[in-house]
Order: sequence, then structure tokens, then C-alpha cells
Amino acid sequence: MRLGAGMAVTLALAAPAAAGASVGNFGMAVQPDGKIVVAGGAGLAPEGGREFGAVVRYLPDGRLDRSFDGDGVVLLRQQRPFTAVALQENGRILVASPIGGRAGLTRLLPSGALDTSFGEGGYLYGGASTSFFPTSLAVGKSGRIFVGGMTGYPQDSGEHWYGWLYSVTSNGRSGGVFGGMTTGQSDQPKTFVNDFVFDPGGSVVVAGTVAERRADAKAHAALARLLPGSVEPGGTPTAPDPAFGGGLVASDIFPASPMPEAANALSRHEGGLLIAGEAGGSMLVSRYFGNGTKDNGFGRRGFWTINVGGTSAVANALAVDAKGGIFVAGSTSSRCAGGECSSLLLAHLARFGHPVKRWGHDGILTPAPAYARLPGFEVAYDLALRPQGRVLVGGLVGDPSSSRFFLRRYLADGTPDRSFGRRGRVTTLPVAVRPR
Repeated sequence: MRLGAGMAVTLALAAPAAAGASVGNFGMAVQPDGKIVVAGGAGLAPEGGREFGAVVRYLPDGRLDRSFDGDGVVLLRQQRPFTAVALQENGRILVASPIGGRAGLTRLLPSGALDTSFGEGGYLYGGASTSFFPTSLAVGKSGRIFVGGMTGYPQDSGEHWYGWLYSVTSNGRSGGVFGGMTTGQSDQPKTFVNDFVFDPGGSVVVAGTVAERRADAKAHAALARLLPGSVEPGGTPTAPDPAFGGGLVASDIFPASPMPEAANALSRHEGGLLIAGEAGGSMLVSRYFGNGTKDNGFGRRGFWTINVGGTSAVANALAVDAKGGIFVAGSTSSRCAGGECSSLLLAHLARFGHPVKRWGHDGILTPAPAYARLPGFEVAYDLALRPQGRVLVGGLVGDPSSSRFFLRRYLADGTPDRSFGRRGRVTTLPVAVRPR
């Protein structure tokens, strides 16, 4: 799930800057048969600067799956760029998009055709049913669909943002608020949900950001546990579970730094919780116990930060392997060509929060960027651990003229998997694939 600081990208709908969150127009999911579904925004240049929603499916070796709508690509021109993707048990594909497009949720059949049995002709419109700006999407064990993000007004400076989680029926016919980081009152802070995980008992832990209700306020990473049924009759959520860290848990890793902090990804980890994001201009990984208190035995006093010498670094995705090893993916930024360039950053930490020295370069990979022009960007927004220790990373790569989807796959030792795509890498400009 999912979903960057220092992103100098020309995307039509990037995350609202005041949120302090690294939310991108990209989502990735791997089917049981190994096929890879990617959703996001189509390239800018072919449409005169306007982006719209695109879904691409790849074969396990990185080639386009031509059985998916005839060429591997589905373009939904009435939609804004998708921000998240999830798979249902029957092979149907769910994608989320911000308000301003046709819908909050859209469902495709395994063939790539619009599933008109979902919602209203394939769409579930946003508003009271789903988040105004969805960042994360998952299907629960009961088949219900959960959507996290921001409810409020995207054009607002952030004074009316509420980090709420929504629950939607599996057929998309109805939905509503499951719970929120706050109840949305004017005297409460502004919040943003970036990711969430399910608790066995039916509750949900969410991660994101919290900040004072003013435009220039510094954001902090935040965690909260939401209880089922904790919604007022009018649809307003009650406060988070006070037994979890006192309610809304706000992190302050570097109090003296003016740079934002954020929890952009969340994962279970050996009975506790891991967050990944940014803090003080560095990529952040931090661990919490199951009760919402920080685990000071992890890394350095409960956290580990990574910066490879650029102006900033951020984590957007997080995964944990069977031995407790941790993988985080995002980007590192630096000044270039009179602007700012962002390059892929991938790190591997051991279970106690220290880099795995024998992997990559002291636990870190920063491959040569795939963009051709400056200033450019290559930002990872999702990752998946694959059989035999392989690591699949996906995101957006581009320059001032266009943006593309990219996938990179690495072997267990951190070297590129040359059996995947072209020397371990795939890039796709969706609008260029389909003939005019």
C-alpha cells in the first residue's frame, strides 16, 4: 500500500505540499501468478500537460501483458492519476483516484475491461463514501475495501484536512467513515493518513502526519489505532483508541529541524510496528511496540535515518522479509541544472535497525537514474518482496517533458536481476503504448 520530499517533478497532481507526506500518483500490486499491476498517471507531453489515470500490467519477466486490454495498458481519460491499487480475490483490480476525476474508486475485470457491476457502472464516487485524496487502499479479510487518505479541500492550505479511513462494501455500492486520526473539529490538528495495517481483532492502525492547524506548521509522523464502530450517528469518527499510545501518537525525531517529518509507509514487524518516511531531511525508519510506544532498542533510540549526501531523502515504501529484515524504498534529492533532481534510494536494514553491510553499498542502493534530461526524477513509491530474495521496486521516472512508470528488480545480494526487463529495469510511457 501504500504512498516525496524534495520531488521536483512536473506531475499534475502531486501531494499537497503542506501535508508533509510523500504521496505519489503511483501504486503497485503483484498477482498470485506473478503478474505485476501498476496504476498511476499517463505521461504529460502527449496530452499537452494534462495527466489522466492509467493501469498497466506486466508479465513476471517485465514484458507488457498483451492480454490485458489488448496491449497491456488501460487508459481512463476521465480519471485523475491513480494513487493506489489493490487486488480482490476474484482477480479484479481496484484503483483509487482523488476527487476531481470521475470517481474515488474504479474496478477493472482481470481482462482490463471496466467492471460495470461495481458501484455505479464501474465507479464509486467519492465524498461521503471515500477519501477526497486517497493514498492507501487494501482489501480486508471479510472482502470489505478500506481507503485511507485525506478528507477536506485539496485547494486549501491544509487548514481543513482530516486523516480518515473509509470502509466500502466489496461490490462498491456503499461506503462510509471507519475511523479517523481526529474527529475533524476546528480545535484539533490537521492530519493525513498515508498507510494502514489491520489488527486481528478488527481494529486498524494508521500512519501518516499531524501538524498544527496553520499553513506553515511543521508536520510530524503520526500513528493511531482506530476501533471498529467508532463513528457518531452523523458519520463523524470518534477519537482514536486511547489505549494505543494515549490516542494520536506524534513522533518528533529532530525537534530542532525545520524540515517535515512523516510516516509514509507502515508494516508489522515481529509483534511491533515499523514506519518509514522522512525526518529532518533524511529517510526515516522507526519501530514501535504494539501498544504505540517507541521501541528504543531499535536502531538509535528507536529509529534509523539514511541520507547519502543530497539535500533530502525520503522513504515511501516498506517491506519486511520472513527473517525480520527490512527494505525501504524512496528517493534522494540534490540540486542540479538550476533545479532539483531526485534519484532512487533503496535500503536494506537488519531486524534491529542497522544496515546490512553486505547488501548493495553498506546496505544502500542508489542506481544511476533512468531519466534522460535535467532536471529529472526517479522516485520509488512501492516495493514487493519476491521469491528467492528478489526485491521489486516501482515508481515514476521523468523529466520536464514527460513521466513514465518504472520497475526495477534486484537479486538477493542487491545486484540487478538481468532476467527482468532490460538489465533489470522496465520503463513504460502508457500513452505511447496504445496506437492512436
